[in-house]
Amino acid sequence: MDLIWIPIAIFAALMQAVRTAAQKSLNARLSTWMTTYVRSLFALPFALGWLALVMHWEGLGVPELDARYLGYCFAAAAVQVIATYLLIWLF
Repeated sequence: MDLIWIPIAIFAALMQAVRTAAQKSLNARLSTWMTTYVRSLFALPFALGWLALVMHWEGLGVPELDARYLGYCFAAAAVQVIATYLLIWLF
C-alpha cells in the first residue's frame, strides 16, 4: 500500500492529457473565454462534492466566511481562471 500513489499519479497525468485534448477540440468551436467558462463550470460540481466529502471525513463544519477568507478565495479563483485562459490560448 505504500506505493499506491504511483498508479494514482499516472492515472491523474493521463486524465490531465485527456482533459487538455478535449479543451483543444472544444476551443476549435468556441472562443477561448467560453472554453475556460465550460471548464470551470464542469469542474464546479466535482469541487463541491470533494469539499463535502472532506468536511464529512474530517468532521468539519462550514468555514467562517469573513472578508479576508473571501478575498483569498476570490484572488485564487481569478488567478485560476486567468491561468486556464492562458493555457487554452497557448494551444
